[in-house]
Amino acid sequence: MAHRRRVLAILIAGALLFTAGCKDDSASGRQAPKPSSVIVDEKTGDANGAEPDPPLVLEALADAGASALDASTGLLDVLSAKAIGHTSVAFRLKASNGDVFAWKPASKRGRARYRSEVAAFALAQMLGCEANVPRGAIRGISRAALANALAQDPRGKDLFATELREDATLFGAAIPWIDHLEFLPLETPEERAVWGKWLGGFVPSAPSQRQRARELATLFVFDAISGNWDRMSGANIGYDRAHDRLLFVDNDAAFFEPLSTELSTKSRAPFEQVRLFPEELVARLRIFTLADFELQLRRLEGDEQVALLTRGQLASVERRRKEVLFHVETLLREKKARLLAVERP
Repeated sequence: MAHRRRVLAILIAGALLFTAGCKDDSASGRQAPKPSSVIVDEKTGDANGAEPDPPLVLEALADAGASALDASTGLLDVLSAKAIGHTSVAFRLKASNGDVFAWKPASKRGRARYRSEVAAFALAQMLGCEANVPRGAIRGISRAALANALAQDPRGKDLFATELREDATLFGAAIPWIDHLEFLPLETPEERAVWGKWLGGFVPSAPSQRQRARELATLFVFDAISGNWDRMSGANIGYDRAHDRLLFVDNDAAFFEPLSTELSTKSRAPFEQVRLFPEELVARLRIFTLADFELQLRRLEGDEQVALLTRGQLASVERRRKEVLFHVETLLREKKARLLAVERP
């Protein structure tokens, strides 16, 4: 892990020396890697059983993302479960070892959107904002065990009967439960007036405000690349008071393929207002490669062992990243935007 951090630090430092006219990876002749996992159908999200060759990867990121969730194998042993979703199908699960998870399964309503929750963390790792995105992995649960765990929850039993598949094993995104999660009213006109001034290029003097500006600029770049069109609809920006940190929650509206023009415009709208970009984020955008992103995705597949994103979704992520970077570089070159320097201890 220490070696990875050193190498990545060198890469980012080098990227910061690049000029706005630096070339992207497409000019290098490097071929896009094939996925190493089972491919999923673009429309249904179902696996087709193909097993392509493993990808080329950057060694600097080879050991990233290891955690108890990744290391876990076998089905989750669930003691209790309760439906918690409003518009999505989601449950609060308590496992036999005491761990508590939010679990978003494959469903008739959401289909394979649960994979986007986990893919979002892989993207966050690539952009350096993994502390802001809830950590998760794909975990399976016995259908019979889930039915027993929901025995005392009428709404959960109804969702189980009407929304979940008939498979003996049900897969979903397991995300460690966040106690005392709060939500900031950042969508209100009053709040927009405050942070809109910061992101318009005004660097606030207070460190806490600069940190918030950094997080919001990163969030809007993150959503523009992932294609998340649902961020500003309410209660999709969490707040971890203990660490004074924004949390980019509910990412199952990301990575739609195809993404309509209307939803694409919606996902980019906040980003296009930004004129203050974190220095380290721009560096990450410059060194981003699909090979490294695919490696991060593979490490989060968990029990299902199915690719989190399709080839079409991956191609769209790379296209949007290039568009975002071009937009940022153009603004910087024309002196219409500023970099927010890394905070020194």
